[in-house]
Amino acid sequence: MPNMLTADETTFRSRVLRAPLPALVCFSAPGCPATQAMRPALERQAARMGGLLAVVDAPDAQSIAEQYGVASSPTLLAFRHGAEVLRSVGFLPEPLLALLCDAAARAHGEYSRIWMPLEEAFEDVALLPLLGALGLGYTRQQRCVNWPSARGGRIDVLIHDERGAVSLVESKRIIRSPAELAKAAQQAHSYARAMGLPSFVVAAPGGLWVYALRGQSAALYRSLSWIELEADAQPLREALFALQP
Repeated sequence: MPNMLTADETTFRSRVLRAPLPALVCFSAPGCPATQAMRPALERQAARMGGLLAVVDAPDAQSIAEQYGVASSPTLLAFRHGAEVLRSVGFLPEPLLALLCDAAARAHGEYSRIWMPLEEAFEDVALLPLLGALGLGYTRQQRCVNWPSARGGRIDVLIHDERGAVSLVESKRIIRSPAELAKAAQQAHSYARAMGLPSFVVAAPGGLWVYALRGQSAALYRSLSWIELEADAQPLREALFALQP
């Protein structure tokens, strides 16, 4: 088990910032369901990296939360030698949490930044296992037929079953705003239209967004967080096949 503690304003600096071990700090609101769901994975991953796990009740440590710009629960911060090196906001399934811990272990110096896994790594540990568990086949970097450019387009993940193509996925390292989601959806929409597909998915560590094509436009059909998908992934399959003609 990792070294675990509950830190507050009086113990954060002495127990976390001065710790000789790498520290994974979870800022949380009381009773936060995402933190509760992630707690066992946090403990396992902190133990795996040989570090310290600290849970901070953000409302009771407001000055610390303000110092580090924490505004959402849960927010994960990784520290090495007293300096924040990585952070992530929101629930992460354990495979992505493992990637974050690995990145924190390699980090050197003080450079606080939002953690964003490489798209290929995100697909490897989270997206593709999810599709496999749902009994769906997939092809990565599928050439987009009927693409207007002479160079062609590449679909991140084409989803199929025994009858043929079902949908496609546009993978992103992070979606931080509605504008970023809209931009990703616009690209995926172009691919889906060219392929004659009835739907597409935008996928990121923050969740999955399923869109339905409606003539020349597309509309959000369903969004699923990773905490929802960990509890029950079937709604993703149901959404994709509900949109089949």
